[in-house]
Amino acid sequence: MTETDLLTDIFLLWFYGSLSLIILIVPLTTLLRYLTPSWFLERYFCEPYFTYFEIRAYSGIPYYLLRTQIFMWAINFPSRIKKRGINNIREGLPNWFIWANRLYMCWLVVNAGGIILLLIGLVLYTWASS
Repeated sequence: MTETDLLTDIFLLWFYGSLSLIILIVPLTTLLRYLTPSWFLERYFCEPYFTYFEIRAYSGIPYYLLRTQIFMWAINFPSRIKKRGINNIREGLPNWFIWANRLYMCWLVVNAGGIILLLIGLVLYTWASS
């Protein structure tokens, strides 16, 4: 395998990884939005936890994706949402929903981390070979 082939393979891995992240993040986040129990949003997506502006902004398209991401991170890392005054965010959530969030977050972190590592490798390889 020549250096050009290796560089091309690294670039293609980075490109397809980035493309899969972009293509899959919107449908997966939308799926989790519709799987989120309605009582959960009524309980936590209101004042005093969020401001009036945040509630209005994160209710519409495409910002509902950001709201879903906020809650996904909060379910997986409850300490991140405590500054808003929300304690025991997992209370009452079905186990399958918590596990679906964990699976989604693992996929997101591994995919994004892999893309970043491949990009760093690509840059270092290009820098070292020049």
